[in-house]
Amino acid sequence: MSSISASLVLYNTDSKIVEESINSYFNSSIHGDLWIIDNSDDSKYEYLEDFNSRISYINSNENLGYGRAHNIALRNFIDKTDYHIILNPDISFGTEVIKELMLFLDNNGNVGLVAPKAAYPDGSSQSNGRLIPSPLHLILRRFFSINKYNLKVNSNYELKNDENSNYLTPVVLGSFMMFRNSSLKEVGIFDERFFLYPEDIDISRRMFEKYDNVILVEQKFIHHHYQESYKSFNLLWVHIKEMIKYFNKWGWIVDTKRDILNEKALKPTLFN
Repeated sequence: MSSISASLVLYNTDSKIVEESINSYFNSSIHGDLWIIDNSDDSKYEYLEDFNSRISYINSNENLGYGRAHNIALRNFIDKTDYHIILNPDISFGTEVIKELMLFLDNNGNVGLVAPKAAYPDGSSQSNGRLIPSPLHLILRRFFSINKYNLKVNSNYELKNDENSNYLTPVVLGSFMMFRNSSLKEVGIFDERFFLYPEDIDISRRMFEKYDNVILVEQKFIHHHYQESYKSFNLLWVHIKEMIKYFNKWGWIVDTKRDILNEKALKPTLFN
């Protein structure tokens, strides 16, 4: 039987929502150890360690950022378990989701990253598999999303035409990511230059260069998806600064790998 571990990063998150996420993990038919990395400075989530004997609580005493905090757990588990799950604190899912994702990875050795399909709390579909964005597309998406042309561009960017069957995606959003640890060792863990927002784009595309990333549409999870950067100017500014770092790394106008990987995702592919 394949082994699994998971990590969850907290920062000023509503406790009830966090508890729902943790309960989803431990109510699963298959689960392993869970590390909770608390990026707040007051240890207010330490009580969560009492929820289950397989929980380890770590208080960072500072806001390390999303990827850097998850890397604490990844460095511990990458040589100890076969698969590792990156969880958001604002999600919930059914008892068989983890088992089905593990079976899929067991049967598809070319897949390095897999995720269930995201849904909003009302059950409507949410996009968690996407193409790699260009700077122009992000500007159009953020500030001109109601334009008819951009609605079509967004539909393609969010791979909405592929939602009826399992599909390839160069980007898996960080709300729920299950990695094959042997593949992750090859491509590298989260790039700690990124504090928040583009770290999932970066690690997904690095994985997609060597392996396949897949969304399993029959497996679902609920994501509350607050889109805080759309509501807070401070978080919007953080988002902008972090995306500047991302495009400085991969390229602004010229990013040949972006085009190649996006084209790979748009080719029809069948999975077991």
